[in-house]
Amino acid sequence: MTHRTYENWIFNDEELTSAQHAALNAHLRTCDTCYRLHQRRKSHEYLFRTVGMLAPVSGFSVRFYQRLMTRDIENMRTRNKAITLVALVGLMVWLGAVMYQFASWLRFLPSLLSDWTAQIIGQLAFWEITGEVLWGVLWEMPNVSLLPVAWSVFWLLGGAGLLWGVSVSRILSNRKLTA
Repeated sequence: MTHRTYENWIFNDEELTSAQHAALNAHLRTCDTCYRLHQRRKSHEYLFRTVGMLAPVSGFSVRFYQRLMTRDIENMRTRNKAITLVALVGLMVWLGAVMYQFASWLRFLPSLLSDWTAQIIGQLAFWEITGEVLWGVLWEMPNVSLLPVAWSVFWLLGGAGLLWGVSVSRILSNRKLTA
């Protein structure tokens, strides 16, 4: 048998057969290395069986528990920082997408504002002219009946509202075509 086989038998915790036990004892008488190894093994086994359980140093469990809690708190902080970082990156990506969409809408804002301004200026000019005409009619013809004038003003306002509605619808339809 090889030397390695005897070493395996020395460190084997299983029971050896009687033939293996006799072969090991014969080898131990002839091999000093294996004999010393066997003696060390027996002395270690004896020490493990005879030495009692040692009590930990006073305060060990408290210090261990505190160190464990400190480590848990640090791990939780690290996780929270990572979650916060991921959330911030996601928020930045979302804001970037929103700003991109907002920027595409901003392209139309100047033309939209100029169209609205033109409409408002047109309405103001219309009402200024209408007011001057009505003032002139009422001032120059004081003896005229007001009923026909009232109907004229009504039709004039209706026509102006109709023109304004048509112009707004044309502006909006042109914007849809160009967008």
